[in-house]
Amino acid sequence: MRKNLSIIVLFVIILVFDISTCFADNPIVQTLYTADPAPMVYDGRCYLYTTHDEDTIVNNFYTMNDWRCYSSEDMVNWTDHGSPLSYRTFSWGQGDAWAAQCVYKNGKFYMYVPMTRKNAGGARVIGVAVSDSPTGPFTDALGKPLITNNGAQDIDPTVFIDDNGQAYLYWGNGNLYYVKLNQDMISYSGGVVQVSPKPTSYTEGPWFYKRNNLYYMVYAGMGGAGSEDIRYATSTSPTGPWNYKGVLMGSQNSFTNHPGVIDYKGNSYFFYHTGSLPGGGSYHRSVCVEQFKYNTDGTMPSIPMTKNGPTQLGNLNPYVKNEAETICWQSGVETEKCSEDGMDVCNIENGDYIKVKGVDFGSGTVSFDARVASATSGGKIELRLDSPTGTLVGTCTVSGTGGWQTWATKSCTVSGATGIHDLYLKFTGGSGSLFNFNWWKFTGTDPMDTPTPDVTPTPTTTPSPKSPYTQLEAEDFDDQSGIQTEACSEGGEDVGYIENGDYVVYNNINFGNGASSFEARVASAASGGNIEIRLDSITGSLIGTCSVAGTGDWQTWGNATCNISGVSGIHDLYLKFTGGSSYLFNLNWWKFNANASTPTSMPTSSSSPDLNNDGVINMADVIILAGGFNSVRGESKYVAAYDLNNDGAINISDVIIVAGNFNKIITPVTPISATATPTAKQTPTSTAVAKFHCFLLLGQSNMAGYANTQASDKVEDPRVLVLGYDNNPATGRVTDQWDVACPPLHPAWLDAIGPGDWFGKSMIQKVPAGDTIGLIPCAISGEKIETFMKVGGTKYSWIINRAKLAQQKGGVIEGIIFHQGESNSGDTSWPGKVKTLVEDLRKDLNLGNVPFLPGELLYSGPCAGHNTLVNQLPSLITNCYVVSAQGLVQDPSDTTYRLHFSHDSSVELGKRYAAKMIEALGW
Repeated sequence: MRKNLSIIVLFVIILVFDISTCFADNPIVQTLYTADPAPMVYDGRCYLYTTHDEDTIVNNFYTMNDWRCYSSEDMVNWTDHGSPLSYRTFSWGQGDAWAAQCVYKNGKFYMYVPMTRKNAGGARVIGVAVSDSPTGPFTDALGKPLITNNGAQDIDPTVFIDDNGQAYLYWGNGNLYYVKLNQDMISYSGGVVQVSPKPTSYTEGPWFYKRNNLYYMVYAGMGGAGSEDIRYATSTSPTGPWNYKGVLMGSQNSFTNHPGVIDYKGNSYFFYHTGSLPGGGSYHRSVCVEQFKYNTDGTMPSIPMTKNGPTQLGNLNPYVKNEAETICWQSGVETEKCSEDGMDVCNIENGDYIKVKGVDFGSGTVSFDARVASATSGGKIELRLDSPTGTLVGTCTVSGTGGWQTWATKSCTVSGATGIHDLYLKFTGGSGSLFNFNWWKFTGTDPMDTPTPDVTPTPTTTPSPKSPYTQLEAEDFDDQSGIQTEACSEGGEDVGYIENGDYVVYNNINFGNGASSFEARVASAASGGNIEIRLDSITGSLIGTCSVAGTGDWQTWGNATCNISGVSGIHDLYLKFTGGSSYLFNLNWWKFNANASTPTSMPTSSSSPDLNNDGVINMADVIILAGGFNSVRGESKYVAAYDLNNDGAINISDVIIVAGNFNKIITPVTPISATATPTAKQTPTSTAVAKFHCFLLLGQSNMAGYANTQASDKVEDPRVLVLGYDNNPATGRVTDQWDVACPPLHPAWLDAIGPGDWFGKSMIQKVPAGDTIGLIPCAISGEKIETFMKVGGTKYSWIINRAKLAQQKGGVIEGIIFHQGESNSGDTSWPGKVKTLVEDLRKDLNLGNVPFLPGELLYSGPCAGHNTLVNQLPSLITNCYVVSAQGLVQDPSDTTYRLHFSHDSSVELGKRYAAKMIEALGW
């Protein structure tokens, strides 16, 4: 939104409102006008999709061209992700980007959107867009509308996926309609059904969901004042009949309203829109949110509109990188796309400010960093506590950088900030726009400290490890996300209100020599779900998955069990819950069963993990399994020989058994054919152990990949593996699981070539025939070195967890290749930070003095001067060798940043990394 809104806001606040109004939290977005909220909970975060009322109204009617996306972890500070989708994305769309909803299924995000169709006389239709990310970008999934039913009435889609996997799409203005979506989420079966009778006073804006086996239809009705209010009805069936329950929220100063209802982190939230932002009204609306509690019988209370909004969930950590566009309240600023990815804050003028709520400074802070850009002479950032005129704890001077997207990091000292405060970033300077603002971060008085509500932490002792082989109460967790505890019919409490993506954590669990199975006491009035059993993080090593079926009621208890493989020693245990939408099941207690002298999940003497009888369990055995993957007994003669856990099929359980014994030397057994009988055990002819050589790939976009792949890049060598970076349906790759290496090695959406690809292809040429190369990609585009560091970084533990997972599966990490520095260009502290990172990785992963190979930056790019710092690293880091970029050229498509290598140069760089690593290892 342009400055006109900022001026209106300031003027009306001064004339009409009490000054405290500017410190409220509703509406939750003030940088532009938003409406028609559609919240979605995914992966522990609340995403909010809205429509966008343009500043300039055309023909005195709703002027709406795109949808917007925001997200929050605390329900008060919201991060702006920009526009994931516009009506212009659809070749058949003409305009009117009205109320939409996004849902997640099968690894994809589906956004159902209404708009006016081209050349259709103003008829409105509903389309569907799809994305691999909740923040987009979304693309047209069909190339045509999904719903073309009834002209002007086809608006306001709402989608819910029931416990049995059936998805329903409701919509309608004046009348209410629905269809049953197919499993692909972009088609439907049967005809369009008109709901009759429709819910009392139904007008438009339906929001459909289920809670505790009761279906809710929340919608806009016509209020007595001629404006819409919000009402609701319930049903025991997803298709009605609907029992009217009353008005939830009265009408206000916007003609329309639109609801959105979710449960998140144990609380219930109601989203709506008003015209209450200064300058607002029927065509300039703004989204708000309220926290509420359901009545014990499942009915909903009357929900008043407030300026304060919900209570903050936890405090914000200032010692990690925080996006400038993460805002609780602001005055005067706007947001825009950023050349360093994501969004930045722009149109900053003298006196503007950003409020970030509930910042926990712990025992204190010493400095502040800001990522800024300015085509003028810049300005200053005043760091104030609790109000725009509150205590000044620091002032950061921002000088010109030469362009609005030419970024630099500016720093200043800070004193006097301890404990929890609202942080105000107040901008001062001359006239006009001062600078743009990408992100900020504080440094604590003690870099090893983490923020805590207590200024003086109370010393604690390390708890003794807990045994998992006795019954442990589910409610005795050390951490959780999304769940609540409740009274249990079997005594004590249980963990309830479990939804997809929720989890509980139990620290310091000692598995000893290993576990063979897992048992959980569960109850479900729905169809249940799954318990993913993971180690050390929510995305850590998966050692088992326990399926939970419905038991008939939330307090009708039964036991669910599954096999476990690949765990020993002490770990933090994560129980992650997955399944459909709404509540899955309750959990009372859990326990593991220890391995006997021979693991219970291991095959009997008639079947050995050494499938090719070469005396060692290695990737050759995995490849044999892959050849018969998903075969079942009766379909393949190989099942009898290679079904290691005797479950009647060759599947991931058999792969896990092989992985759990990786690189073990055993006495081989001849495989059993469909007709043969087992032969006597044989002695291996050689005791040589095949090796699994693993390498960490660290850095930013040049390591992750930029140039488009070519056919030659896709040629696979089954002895070169990659640890899945994320789920990639196109290749079948799965996060944190080994797969044959093929680009993209990094994010699935980034179909690009990086040096890691040809590094692996070159390294495999130098190892014995039975050996394997493993690549562990950990690069992230656009990130500074600080992101990866142990102290203050957000991705260090992620790197450690992935590396340890590789080690647990038989890999030996023998080196690190590194390409980073563009985002730290010219920062003289960078070499020291790289040194610290390498030392921490070597220590925490027990790597010894493995080679560390940093690569030079593009000689012709704007960051070429940083190579002086790159070449300082061998003098600071032991066993460190620089990989030259001399003669390598820029990718011709990179006309914006001028930082990225061309395809052929990326290939050559990978080969240079391999040559240098081979030299360093003495191969």
